Amino acid sequence: MTLEDLAKTGVQDQASAWAVFQALWTELTATGPAPGLEKHYTSRPPILVTVDGLGHWMTESQYRNAQFKLIHAHDLVFVRHFLSLLKPGQDKPTLPNGGALLYATSTTNNPPYVYSLDVALKQVAARGAGVESSSPQFPQPEPYSKTDPRVFEVLESMKSKHAQEGMLQHQILGGVTHDEARGFMEYFARSGLLQETISDEWVSEKWTLAGGGVIGELERIGKRLRIAA
Repeated sequence: MTLEDLAKTGVQDQASAWAVFQALWTELTATGPAPGLEKHYTSRPPILVTVDGLGHWMTESQYRNAQFKLIHAHDLVFVRHFLSLLKPGQDKPTLPNGGALLYATSTTNNPPYVYSLDVALKQVAARGAGVESSSPQFPQPEPYSKTDPRVFEVLESMKSKHAQEGMLQHQILGGVTHDEARGFMEYFARSGLLQETISDEWVSEKWTLAGGGVIGELERIGKRLRIAA
């Protein structure tokens, strides 16, 4: 059975999905062969783990328990697994064969606003800049504000004892500049997809329509605009 076959088994049988995923993850992160299987063992490649819409994982889900109370997303097994990767490994690195974690949230696409996540991300950025948690400059929740300690705990980046594991880093991705947007739209014009005269005024208008240069929105504009016959 290949890893693809194993994954399909979990997809087709939801009752065994979690057990199958655990077996799949064990195989992906193996650092050596199981006893008796040395002949067919091959080194595992690095893993890239990507998560979008992180804000949805930092609040209550729409699932309810037997008491009809909302279940926090952190109590869902798959969510808990991928959030646990943000913590340094104990006996071995979280990704023992190397790799990267890219977890993203957005201020667009109507994500839930989670105040605790907003503060926790500012704390991650402060730690990356070398600000100690005891410093007055270290971001803290507003007095008397309602916060979720589970959110702060999962993003509390501790220094790992494994050299290949770095601390969490915070990076803000914004839209492209006007000049970059012009070059991007000129690509569509020269390819024939966009039949428009690319001027500074036209680029400024489309840059604004694209939410301040969001590259995906610019791409959609470049592909759909046509001159009426």
